[in-house]
Amino acid sequence: MTGPLLACMYADIGQLSKAQSRLLETISDRNGITKLQDNIVRSRIAQKCGLNEATAKYYQRVNVVSPHEPNGASTKDLAQLWLKSLDSTQSKQQI
Repeated sequence: MTGPLLACMYADIGQLSKAQSRLLETISDRNGITKLQDNIVRSRIAQKCGLNEATAKYYQRVNVVSPHEPNGASTKDLAQLWLKSLDSTQSKQQI
């Protein structure tokens, strides 16, 4: 299991400290190089904390489809789906 995937899973089940630690370990293992999928993890952590502006910012940073990802099921597609979900949730809360 890749570092960002594991970190995202930790974030989704509310283990935010583990998610952040795993993300930082992964980036350190890459000698400080950040990748697009790291922004997915950051967005999931921010969303769990109720930081909607930060969540949207990180989802919007996932703006490129990697060549090895399937069309319609890329990291970018997932980020866009979750961003739309965030917009939908915000609209319902304002009503």
